[in-house]
Amino acid sequence: MNRQKSALFLFLITLLPLFGCGISSLNTGEFLAVPEIASEYEQLQDEIDKALGTDGEYAAPVSGSRRQSIQLEDLDRDGNKEAIVFMRTASEKPLKLCLFVQKNGKYELKMAVEGEGFTFDTVSYYDFNSDGVSEILVGRSLGPGLPNAISVYSVSDDGFFEMLSTTYTGLTLFDMDDDGVNELVIARHDLVDLSGVVEVYSFSESDKAMLLSDYVSLSTGSESILRIKTGYLSGMKPAVFISSQHNKTDILTDICAYRNDKFVNISMNEEMGLSVEEVKQYTIFGTDINGDKIFDLPMVETLEPYATQNSSETFRKIVWRNYNLYGRVTEVMQTYHNNADGWYFILPDTWTRNICIDRRDYLSGERTIVFSIMPEGKEVPVDVLSIYTLTGDNKEDRSRLPGRFRINTEQTKSSRRDTIFAAYLAELPPEMSAFAISEEDVIKSFRLIQTEWLTGELSR
Repeated sequence: MNRQKSALFLFLITLLPLFGCGISSLNTGEFLAVPEIASEYEQLQDEIDKALGTDGEYAAPVSGSRRQSIQLEDLDRDGNKEAIVFMRTASEKPLKLCLFVQKNGKYELKMAVEGEGFTFDTVSYYDFNSDGVSEILVGRSLGPGLPNAISVYSVSDDGFFEMLSTTYTGLTLFDMDDDGVNELVIARHDLVDLSGVVEVYSFSESDKAMLLSDYVSLSTGSESILRIKTGYLSGMKPAVFISSQHNKTDILTDICAYRNDKFVNISMNEEMGLSVEEVKQYTIFGTDINGDKIFDLPMVETLEPYATQNSSETFRKIVWRNYNLYGRVTEVMQTYHNNADGWYFILPDTWTRNICIDRRDYLSGERTIVFSIMPEGKEVPVDVLSIYTLTGDNKEDRSRLPGRFRINTEQTKSSRRDTIFAAYLAELPPEMSAFAISEEDVIKSFRLIQTEWLTGELSR
């Protein structure tokens, strides 16, 4: 009975996206009412229980965007959703994938496939062969210290057909050759010789299978692959960005793309066998920092301390740059990232050569970062901007102190309701007017840090 209740709960979660589009049209009473489960879904639950048997249990994928044990997907685009169910059994191959289809308004088990492993790692759906039916990509975790296993299944009246079986460390889907069809991109890391490779798989019509079409080596000496992201180089050229751990504290990012129909690692220093994109002793990953759809890479620069600096903290600025296919680098912007308080600030162009930063925390519940400019030939900088992170009981009052103004953005309103961000702009002497900015400039340049920049992810 407990398993059935758990299954019903999981199933309700799976159905939530189906109701999302119509919520705005419901009145309050309808919204609060207990939803009625359609009879076909009750019948599906019965069929799932039969497939689970007495020793089976649900085994939802543990990574990726699809993490439900029961997933509804219209694989053949006929308007009826198939049910894909992930289970673990006591058999020799414990991971079981079941496909239930609708016939005459009722679900029935069409096919099932068993596989080795401890957990399902990830699942995706994509029509690689353009036949109108999505294939099912299933990743399985084989155990600690072992690579994951990926299978790509096509679905037909005869059952599951395995189009690909290989191992992976991380994977993603992306149109790497810009032909309108996604390829399967797999990164693999060898723990023994600390080497890595990124491979591109595409559908072969003659073989009716997913075949390796291209590959390129990653930086040598990397301890692990941390993160895989796809995006665009300047000129909107597709690329995959693979970040790895190096020397325990550093992050190397290999940039791989098609150039003149050849798959290449455009960031590789061939003599050293390492990518030139390295962030030392600091954790930050690439992203589209300015929203222009071009992927940007961070370069960290440590700022020199000054004589009257209050804090002993080491301050850094981030120089964001992007690449073209031939490895040419273009600077996009510079930022300061305050990881402790969860925000970053886009530095004005006039500040980037003379910037000094200090932390001046004097009161409980008020954390302060001060931006200053060091005039040419001087040893003491001139304060320009203070940004306050206010969390105390008197945060409202402190945000209204003389000269302070609130930093209200859509991000701060929705994400940090327990915190007030405020700022103070100092009055600069006439000879420093070139460094002056407005309150509007401050608010436009203030952003909250996205967690994914600081955490890594191996698959989408």
